[in-house]
Amino acid sequence: MHHNILIWVIDCLRADKCFTPPTDKPFQGFPLFQQRGVSFTGCYSAAVNTTPSMTSILTGRYPFVHGVHKLTGPQLAPRYPSLAQLLADKGYHCRAEVTGPLLPAVGLDRGFHEYHYRDTCEHIFTGWGDRFLAGLRDWGRDQSSFLFLHTFELHEKPVRDKSFDTRRYGATEYDRTLYGVDNFARKLADILDLDNTTVVLTGDHGEVIAHRDFHRKLTVINRTLFKYRLKGRAFTVGHGYDVREDLVRVPLILSGHDCPHGEFVTTPVSQVDIVPTMSGLVSLSKSHTGSLSGVNLLPLANIPPADS
Repeated sequence: MHHNILIWVIDCLRADKCFTPPTDKPFQGFPLFQQRGVSFTGCYSAAVNTTPSMTSILTGRYPFVHGVHKLTGPQLAPRYPSLAQLLADKGYHCRAEVTGPLLPAVGLDRGFHEYHYRDTCEHIFTGWGDRFLAGLRDWGRDQSSFLFLHTFELHEKPVRDKSFDTRRYGATEYDRTLYGVDNFARKLADILDLDNTTVVLTGDHGEVIAHRDFHRKLTVINRTLFKYRLKGRAFTVGHGYDVREDLVRVPLILSGHDCPHGEFVTTPVSQVDIVPTMSGLVSLSKSHTGSLSGVNLLPLANIPPADS
């Protein structure tokens, strides 16, 4: 039987919002992965911008090591292999579905057999989401496969699913969008064969949430004219300008194949631990991965390696 790996990075997903619904209405999707896995409640991102953070997720190295510091790069150096390269060498078919700043020019397409970049107007609440889920039904059936999924709906000015765009699902656009993302997670869990798939669910960084639209306008003024010198949440919504708990603490859920069910781990961990953990899962040696910044979380999560 083939073993598959899916890493789903939800842009701007905060740990507190993922693990605790913003209203009295429970989530229906995220808990399905939590119930089939281990939730790390103290995971911290390697950066507060998407591209450096994603590079850390895919290389297992901090930005000061891999050198990608900005949204536009610089391009990842060839000496740092990505998880896709490592898994491709192991026989996995590697595919990415990405958006936002993750253009191939940054170098994160390295190792992927398929690297599909889409405009941000194509998201999980449009026909793209339906097509993605439909195509997932045959994913990994004929070959061990790695899928890297990046979704962008929560980013700065959230895109909302009309079914959840009422105050019953939260006072902010972020909260209402989050219920729509959770509904997509429910559909995803229904399709995946979690007995033969390892799912990693995380965020690239957190978000300071706008409670009013004029907060975004104040932030633009602060960024453009004052270089973020004006302090206070009304002037600093979004991300990328500071390091604090709501910007760096993200969820990390390991779910599916051989994972303990419903476990929670409070030990602090990092995004750079994802590559060494996946490497441990498929028994990649240090001679394959090189020196990594992170550590293998399998012992902490009581998850055995998939291969010996």
